[in-house]
Amino acid sequence: MGKYFGIAIDFHGRVHKPMAKILAKKLEPIDADNPLLKLDNVIITPHIGMYSKEAINAVSLICAENVAAMFQGGTRKFRVV
Repeated sequence: MGKYFGIAIDFHGRVHKPMAKILAKKLEPIDADNPLLKLDNVIITPHIGMYSKEAINAVSLICAENVAAMFQGGTRKFRVV
């Protein structure tokens, strides 16, 4: 994870400005008014929240299904950019 663990980079409003100054701010603990908490397509867990047998199996299955879909011309379930 390195030095950026627990750090959020604020790109809001800076996408079309080359070489714009980017603000880094501490993300942990998360503020109650953080906009990420209002998004339906975001799940926020503690760092350890993913380390269960069930979660690792589910992530492995999703990865395999996404790879298969990519090679078969299908649609991936989740996309990370």
